[in-house]
Amino acid sequence: MLLKFQDILFFSNFIEKIKKIQEDKFRQFDLDRQSAIQLISNIKNEYPFLNREMSSEHELIFSALSLNNKYKFKNILEIGTHDGANAFLLSKLFPSSKIMTWDLDEKNSYFINSYNRANKIFLKKFLLRRNKIIKLNKNIIFKKKNSLFLAFEKKEFDLIWIDGSHGYPMIAFDIMNCLRLCNRKSIILIDDIYLNKISKYDSTYNSNGGLESLEQLKHENVIKYELFFKRINIKNIFFKKKKFIAIVKKII
Repeated sequence: MLLKFQDILFFSNFIEKIKKIQEDKFRQFDLDRQSAIQLISNIKNEYPFLNREMSSEHELIFSALSLNNKYKFKNILEIGTHDGANAFLLSKLFPSSKIMTWDLDEKNSYFINSYNRANKIFLKKFLLRRNKIIKLNKNIIFKKKNSLFLAFEKKEFDLIWIDGSHGYPMIAFDIMNCLRLCNRKSIILIDDIYLNKISKYDSTYNSNGGLESLEQLKHENVIKYELFFKRINIKNIFFKKKKFIAIVKKII
């Protein structure tokens, strides 16, 4: 169905309003979204493989954090390496930082049965690409471990990106482990937070586990958090299953 001119104008105007709301949220953390857009654009022009479907506002948040001298990140943790592109981006934004990225071993059944990796040909290509990207930068440390084992990690992190399994119990484990591994100056970002109730729940992709965990921790004054739109487009703004990124700060 073709959209009428007035419909296009309505969507366009609404998108611009959402952008302004997003930029105001950036400013709450002393972050400049427009400068972040320019920096990300420059990096992606230099490294075209970073132009991918999985890109979202989380890249702009990281970019804006890197531009603000107020934030100092010596050690960065990523849960959910996937193809290594995000860890590589972090290494370019924070060249003086150590980036530790955790993902499941490729023999783990949860790893194999997600993202089409049960296909052996696809899996082989995926692993070759991931390993090649990770080796591009020496300040990336790759751990082939279930993030459950962060319970035994002792290093403290200044910036943490949680993008592993989004359902119970893993999301709750990841949040609690990361809170233990940071201080009150640290920043935790969590991907794929849903405000609307998920009717078709699964333990990996679609879950309200992230929001419910954050709300419980907020209720007990353990954390404070703010939600950012994951993407500013018609699909994410107008569809029921809106995705958000949480920025979390520990209070105690």
